[in-house]
Amino acid sequence: MSRDESLPHVWVSLTLRGAPFDPDAVTARLGVEPTLHHRTGDPMLGNKGRWPIDRWRVTIGPRDTIKIDGMLVELLTHMAPGEQKLKQVCAEFGVNAFLTCATEPTSSLTPTILFPPNVVRWAADYNVTVGVDVMLWDDEQD
Repeated sequence: MSRDESLPHVWVSLTLRGAPFDPDAVTARLGVEPTLHHRTGDPMLGNKGRWPIDRWRVTIGPRDTIKIDGMLVELLTHMAPGEQKLKQVCAEFGVNAFLTCATEPTSSLTPTILFPPNVVRWAADYNVTVGVDVMLWDDEQD
């Protein structure tokens, strides 16, 4: 790696969103603490408006890395106490579950975004959609 190539910032998250719901009730039903939750209308960080949806999320990261394997293990370990209830909770609250790897490139180095078979099986077993979010910013904007 050259001096001007830094590792990308990477997060993995499990997010529940959809119909209006009470994130605190989701926490109680799953027995899993989120790293972030908010209700529609709650203020966004940095005074950037208000949240348009209810959301419950567990996030691992950000980390400067090109491999997500360890982060996925941490996320599934964190969710383990509530995973057997996940499908039922999503149906009960009218929400969808999303497993996302988000990356913010900081140089030409990009992460290896591979979801191992056990993670894909886990997502399929619990009706979780898998996605990737590449965040590209315009340096000229604020």
